[in-house]
Amino acid sequence: MTRSLRYMVAVGCAVVLVIVSQLMAVAINAATATSSPWPWGLRVIQVHPFASCLVIALVLILLTAVTVVVSSRHPDGSATASSSDQTGGDRSDSDSDVATSAPSVRPGEGAEVCESTFRDVFHAAGGAPVLGVPVNAAQPAGPAGPGFVQFFGEGAGQVAICGVPRKNASLLPADVWQVIATAGDTTDPPDGVAAVGFPVSPQPAGNGVLVGPTTMEVDLEGGEWGPGQLWRAQPSGGWRWRPKPRLTFETRHRDQWSAGGEFDVRIRVVVGIPWPSTALPSQISRQRRLAVQQALGWTEFSQVFLNLATDRGAHLQAISWQTATGTDSFNSDRGIHLRCQQSAPDGGMALSGDVIVQLPDGFRETSLVGCVELRVRYEGLRAAAVGESEAGSADLRLSLLDAIEVLASAWGTAMRVIPLGAVDTPDTVALAGPPYAELHVQACPAYLTSSQHPLSLNDVVNLAALGRSTRDGQRQEAGFRVYAPMDIKRPSRRQWAAQGLAQLAQSWGYIEADRDRLLVRPTAV
Repeated sequence: MTRSLRYMVAVGCAVVLVIVSQLMAVAINAATATSSPWPWGLRVIQVHPFASCLVIALVLILLTAVTVVVSSRHPDGSATASSSDQTGGDRSDSDSDVATSAPSVRPGEGAEVCESTFRDVFHAAGGAPVLGVPVNAAQPAGPAGPGFVQFFGEGAGQVAICGVPRKNASLLPADVWQVIATAGDTTDPPDGVAAVGFPVSPQPAGNGVLVGPTTMEVDLEGGEWGPGQLWRAQPSGGWRWRPKPRLTFETRHRDQWSAGGEFDVRIRVVVGIPWPSTALPSQISRQRRLAVQQALGWTEFSQVFLNLATDRGAHLQAISWQTATGTDSFNSDRGIHLRCQQSAPDGGMALSGDVIVQLPDGFRETSLVGCVELRVRYEGLRAAAVGESEAGSADLRLSLLDAIEVLASAWGTAMRVIPLGAVDTPDTVALAGPPYAELHVQACPAYLTSSQHPLSLNDVVNLAALGRSTRDGQRQEAGFRVYAPMDIKRPSRRQWAAQGLAQLAQSWGYIEADRDRLLVRPTAV
């Protein structure tokens, strides 16, 4: 029934009630021998008390009827459902789904800028018979927004519809939303949405279901931590946040923990693991030091020593990681420093590896940080080579592919070993930010060439794979940062290391530098 027709019926009922009341008043006057000179017995109110009460009662009934008609409208102007409304009139079939379950609030109510997308997802997913009725009105997703969330149903089957303005709304289980809302747990109240971002349905249409029984990843966008996703290792597993890999050239650890000793080239990876301070110990125990030392026995990085030496015909002692000592040691109650040094026959250094773990101090560092680095001294490596006469004229410089393999190995070792200096089970600790790895290749700044110029990267690393440079200039170091999951696989680590070096080289004028070319083993001449 339309609005105009309802009001016409209400007015007609009022007229009929007035006429009937006056006829009854006339009848009562006649029965009591009371006459009235007024037409329709209008003076009856002044003549007979019983008739007066009757007219007043009828007027009250009339007012009640009008009130019922007016109050039968929803705040948005739509009529409440009746048995006839559900089968016809000006209501759509989708609206009848909500009316059938008679929810106290509408899908999307409270989120006017997103209400239409909430309603579309609600009906496309099956409406109230499937999702249940709204538990409450849509609420801001966090203290600072930017979107809204509304819950439907109860118990284990409760779901949430969430959305931001000008984006498709999404439907996901309520427990998955709670993982997003409490990610990081660094604020009170928690504002995980501001940290990790908002799930946005990629489908321009459809039922908007973002998480199904077999869904393993959910992309998030707009968070302070940068691009990321929720993921789980198996369909029955719990959800966790991890960053999507991305490259940046902002670094801060190029010279931190600079170890002493002579070297030609240093290749280091510094990692940062943002864990809540409540998950970290105040100092490093003896058991933790032993755990790190034992874990280093057979790692990718330990294998680097063997590969570099074997490729250059050098003999090495057994790989052994020992507590670093001396003025360049960084051991403390909050730090671990282990070293593996391979010496030349004259006692000088040929290869040296360092692994450092540092708990956050709350000032300079707020994350668990650590370093895995390799230092190479070509003179010592040459002296350790079999057939010293042949090695004396050979080019022992690392190729760019060698540097990439060292970077990838140091990165993987750091993410595996450094967490053991703080916790027993790193996989169970929730992140409080995106983990990162800084990758550096550096020529020793203290060394001079025969022409009295500082060593450049080209003096200590063969840069032929970059192609020809379009401008003059010597670089002493290359460095960049990659945000990535802690368990990023070795092939991906190699690709990101090559990508960072290629982009830096292009900025230096090596316009032909290409990531894929850097990953090809150079042909021996």
